Amino acid sequence: MAKCENCGQSMPEPTKYNLRPELVSALVKVYAAGGEALQRSDLDLTNTEYASFRKLTYWGLIENTTLPDGTVSQRLWSITEIGIRFIEAGERIPSAVMAKGGQYLYGTGPFVGIGDALPNAVELGLVAA
Repeated sequence: MAKCENCGQSMPEPTKYNLRPELVSALVKVYAAGGEALQRSDLDLTNTEYASFRKLTYWGLIENTTLPDGTVSQRLWSITEIGIRFIEAGERIPSAVMAKGGQYLYGTGPFVGIGDALPNAVELGLVAA
């Protein structure tokens, strides 16, 4: 484990997160539900989708919703423009990201589209056969 240069305290190493099918499936559920100001509990997510949902922020696919008064809700989620383009237009994104302390660091691995990241994308009508 790395040490902080200033205080010598142990710091966590960056962690690699792969764009797994359950993440893409959760994103599709956000999109299908309208994409704006949604609670995770309203999306009929599987346990795995629910537990890993927040990781979609590492790719910039979802974000916390900004309320009319300008505050950012920690409970409401919205799909981003990148998330919409990933689903609708086949935008390609990194297949993995590196993050540390809940913060995105950088993308890594080959770029993938929704058809690469979600094996049943054709069956769901998200990509052409």
